[in-house]
Amino acid sequence: MKSDGGEGSFVDWNRNGVFGEENVRADVNDGYSLGLRGTMTLGFAAGGAALVDAGEYLGIVTPILDGEADYKEKIWKLSKERSGFLQIAFYNGRIKVSEVVVKEGIEPVLGDASAVLVDGKLY
Repeated sequence: MKSDGGEGSFVDWNRNGVFGEENVRADVNDGYSLGLRGTMTLGFAAGGAALVDAGEYLGIVTPILDGEADYKEKIWKLSKERSGFLQIAFYNGRIKVSEVVVKEGIEPVLGDASAVLVDGKLY
């Protein structure tokens, strides 16, 4: 795998050192993998995130707590006594194009996020 010089990457699917080949054949049972750690970090979260395909963007909906003090003290768990909010961010590659924290007009967030995008609306 190597950078295309922009936000994308080229993949050498059959690992012969040639990028851009056509009609490549590879064994689907091959156990080789490539980690992409460190390419993007999301910050603190209070539960599992939901990924949403938004066309050219990737949407990430994450439950968060109000303020960093709870994270520093490692109090991560959401509960009725410590409800959270939703953070919604959209990325184009590694670039965050927008982010909003939803605190009003929703029920208290008590667990992991789930989300779906329908007709341009995020639910």
